[in-house]
Amino acid sequence: MTLNDPATGGTSSATVTSGITSGGSSVLTATPATGYTFTSWSCTGGSMSGSTNNPMTLSNITGDVTCTPTFTAIVVFPTSIITHTDQTVKSVFIDGTATPLTNAYYSVQTSRCKTTINGVNPGVIYYWTNFTSSGTGSQALVSETSSAGSSYLLQFTSSGSNIYKAGTTTVAKGWKLTWNSSTGALTVSGLAAGNYWIGVKYSASALSGKAAPNPTSLTYRFSGNGGGTAQSMTLSKKS
Repeated sequence: MTLNDPATGGTSSATVTSGITSGGSSVLTATPATGYTFTSWSCTGGSMSGSTNNPMTLSNITGDVTCTPTFTAIVVFPTSIITHTDQTVKSVFIDGTATPLTNAYYSVQTSRCKTTINGVNPGVIYYWTNFTSSGTGSQALVSETSSAGSSYLLQFTSSGSNIYKAGTTTVAKGWKLTWNSSTGALTVSGLAAGNYWIGVKYSASALSGKAAPNPTSLTYRFSGNGGGTAQSMTLSKKS
């Protein structure tokens, strides 16, 4: 039996790797590295007790077999953030604690018996998260949900959003952020392996002209992929 560990993410072991009797079995264990979680197994032979089991028993081994564990980087929330000079920042969500938004409200207007959102304050918010990139493929970073549904999501804006090398003010290079307007999920691609901080800029201008919600408030939740504490923000109707 050959254990094919990835270059990063963790290692694996087996109770038996050689001299296995035809039809025999071995128990495989995956050990994630710091910042990673075990995802699944793939084996070229034998019968797995479950591709996501850990430990996993591989039985009915009748010949040479290679098993590969897959690990996924865990997104966690930071204990500190870099200083940002953008004066439009109204709130920073960090490590399970949210700095309260100031005057988080929307105003409405009524025209032809239709009440719509007229203006929103604040116009933007920032959500900071700390994450590890494996350097392969795309990774979901932050998901946004709205109590009024996907059509009321705050709009992600690429202008003003940045990815920094963790612990520094150095902007990372080669990355691209993609926002899914239907699900509110934000993904990154083209980022080298390493630890980073991300500054995500959202605009509430996309809410202008939409029907005023009932009840008269909008609650947003922002959660990091792989763990951490989801943060909430509420926009209320201006009295």
